[in-house]
Amino acid sequence: MNLAKPAVLHLLLWTLLLLGLFGAMSVSYEHLSGQEACPKLSIVPVCLVVCLGYLLMVTSQIRFNTAIRIGLFYAGWYPVFIIATVGAAMELYYSDICPKGTGGLPLCYVSFALCMLVLMLSLAARRNTFRQ
Repeated sequence: MNLAKPAVLHLLLWTLLLLGLFGAMSVSYEHLSGQEACPKLSIVPVCLVVCLGYLLMVTSQIRFNTAIRIGLFYAGWYPVFIIATVGAAMELYYSDICPKGTGGLPLCYVSFALCMLVLMLSLAARRNTFRQ
């Protein structure tokens, strides 16, 4: 399988973005229903900011013009990246900061890894699209 093909890259990107959106929506639902508490930025729960970020990244995959797509992608990606980076660093330093997933894995680690994979796939897909 040739991962350099734009269709494969876009499919992987869509899959990871929808996985991130679903995960962020799940944590946001748990927070809003009182089951799990997300840390807050001022009065806004971080999980809702992450959810909005993934929603913007998913929306950026719709066929707008290139400038709008790139703007939407980075408007969603940067907040998710910053929150995941700060959360992962705080989890390493203080522990028990981030909501936990299956097996007790802090979700900020998962979000950080997912965020980096999404960026790499997005850059590769964009580069391959422009070469066509």
